[in-house]
Amino acid sequence: METPLQDLLEARNAAIQLQSATDYRAYRQNATKQLARVRRALKIQVRPSKGNKSTWKPTAVTSADIEQDSNYAKVLVLSAERAWSKAMEIKAMLESHKGGGSRKQRVYVESKLAKAAKYVRELAAGLGEESSFLCASARLELLTYRYIIEGALYFEKQSWKKAANAYAAARVGLSVMGSELMRDTVAEVVDPALTFAIVKSGVKRTADIGTLARQTVASSSEFNQIASAVKQIEPHALDVDSAAQSPSERLGPVTWRGHSARVADPDLANAIIEAQKLEGATDYTKINAFDSVLRAWQDALDMIKESIEKLESADAAARSHDQSSQEMYIIFTFISYCMLFRRIQRDLLIVSKVGEAKPAKTTVKKIEQNRDVVRIYDTLIQSVGELLNLPGVSQDSELASALTTLEKYFKTLRTTSIAQSYALSGERKKALALYLLANSYDLAPNPSMSLLPGSTVSGEDITKCKEALIKEISRAHGLAVLEEQEEAPSGAPSVAVVDQLNKLPPLSNPSAVLARLVDFDPKLAPVPVKPAFFDVAFNYIQYDEEAKREVLETRERHIQPPQEQQQQQQQQQQQQQKGKKGFLGLWGR
Repeated sequence: METPLQDLLEARNAAIQLQSATDYRAYRQNATKQLARVRRALKIQVRPSKGNKSTWKPTAVTSADIEQDSNYAKVLVLSAERAWSKAMEIKAMLESHKGGGSRKQRVYVESKLAKAAKYVRELAAGLGEESSFLCASARLELLTYRYIIEGALYFEKQSWKKAANAYAAARVGLSVMGSELMRDTVAEVVDPALTFAIVKSGVKRTADIGTLARQTVASSSEFNQIASAVKQIEPHALDVDSAAQSPSERLGPVTWRGHSARVADPDLANAIIEAQKLEGATDYTKINAFDSVLRAWQDALDMIKESIEKLESADAAARSHDQSSQEMYIIFTFISYCMLFRRIQRDLLIVSKVGEAKPAKTTVKKIEQNRDVVRIYDTLIQSVGELLNLPGVSQDSELASALTTLEKYFKTLRTTSIAQSYALSGERKKALALYLLANSYDLAPNPSMSLLPGSTVSGEDITKCKEALIKEISRAHGLAVLEEQEEAPSGAPSVAVVDQLNKLPPLSNPSAVLARLVDFDPKLAPVPVKPAFFDVAFNYIQYDEEAKREVLETRERHIQPPQEQQQQQQQQQQQQQKGKKGFLGLWGR
């Protein structure tokens, strides 16, 4: 058992973070199988005789057994974990139902947690000052595990003072071990429960959670065992400086653009101090170095957001914009401002590093690199947009002007990168259009850029970007003209000049243009005709009387109804029959 607590936390995380009753049940069944396997190996599992389960009693684990073999300690750990997971399973089922379950069910949860606490206390009693089979870190992990289980028990029983003390001891042990999984457990499990228990116990504190936890462990004889285990690993872990008792005093007022605010929350003050400490100790020439700084500022930002949410959800009488609420918004803007500019610096460093490790040799690779750069510029533009929307920025004209110029700078670079990709793929006209779009942002040097922290973008950078853009526009314009000429190498218009008088014919080959002034071999094509046009035109055409009479008669014949035309035809036939007399119409009777 070199890292018992680390193994337990990894097993819990492997079970999909143990979110539902089904997850806890599967985890408990797995712990039961492991426990049976260990008992079988130690030969301490007594089977029922002749099927009588009442005679089955497992052999108790004593301190001498733990000193003799570390697997006996594993039996107690797995037994505690099985009981804890059963309690969490029932609790998850109760929380999923309305009403939270009956009193009997809640007592059952407490009894399972008490059973788990019994096992871990037996385990702690078997851990002496010097264990032959355990290293100092493993002993500290087992003692920390004890207080995690006890904290859950007291929290369920609503014994807030005991819960706060247990979680304080667990926090000290987890902080000393310092692995990533331990820090996540502190942030997600221990700190929220510890803070809630302190509030419920009515203790008014001026120190942050970490300092308060160290004070609790160092001042109480109840925690001598874990205190000695902590000092074996880190001798000064429990030292509490007088200045550290008040992080707000140690931090002092927060100043941003001429506005000052005091941080009343000691946890928030401590988070800002940690972030500022990392700011000064970070090498900003490495991309990975930004992660710890951004994480520290994000922790502080989450704290101030939670405080603002509580303020906004309060009653209207308590939500008046007094001095404390104004200071809270100033602190929010300060933290967001520092974090967003560090993020911008990191993204700019990533852009500068793209292509340095593996220079693109083919057009496809270059286009892929430009695609990655465009994504980063999207993030940069988003960060600047968040800066512009921070409280108090819009009232600061100089800062707002500098941020607007910074946003134009990133938009220009983003559009230029897209235009370069189109130029590489042979789309010269589209590339020219995108270069012109980048030029439409009207990027110009701004003296207010010196206000931005860390020399993010200087006026010289903006000037170079503008000059490079003008060169690219000239180059793209020439390539677009060449592409236009390549599409029509003879220079002759595809349509006759007389048929498109609204367009200027190409001037590259005048003789070819003259040859296509008129289409000498026209093809039959439909022409839209409106009869009403001819009726109107007839009124303006002058004919002599006889020709006009013939036209009118022809027109009347065409516009007469079919019945009248049939009657006229019958009358004409009758007249013709009357006129026929004699043989073949030559002689009459």
